[in-house]
Amino acid sequence: MSNKVENVNIEKYSEKSFVVRGETKEHKEKLSDLGGKWNSRLRDGAGWIFPNMLRKNVENWINHGIIVQKKRYNSSEETFTPNANVGKILKEVLLLKKEVCELKNLIKQLINNGKDEEIIESDSDSEEEIIPKKRLLRRK
Repeated sequence: MSNKVENVNIEKYSEKSFVVRGETKEHKEKLSDLGGKWNSRLRDGAGWIFPNMLRKNVENWINHGIIVQKKRYNSSEETFTPNANVGKILKEVLLLKKEVCELKNLIKQLINNGKDEEIIESDSDSEEEIIPKKRLLRRK
């Protein structure tokens, strides 16, 4: 008795992803657990799209009926962690993403503050005597 999944195949989709097509309806929960997303609008027809990093897991499932690692969800964002090292890396990436968002917001605030203020310099050539003064611009 073989555990091989019949009538399901893997095709390259792009440089970063592959697609599983065939008779997948009865396997939709397992394909989702493996990290796939159903997409009915793929070129050449509908299928389950996966990132290339999950290809070995999907091949093991198709060829041997074995799910090596299920997708684990974070409560706030959908992230899969095939192993502990990737999980640590994803945490780091999420922290960096958060910091980048905070920096973008800070830059926006600084830009918006700059629109309402202007720096007035004294006529002196000495750097010590340059005094920034805030002056609100008139709005038309």
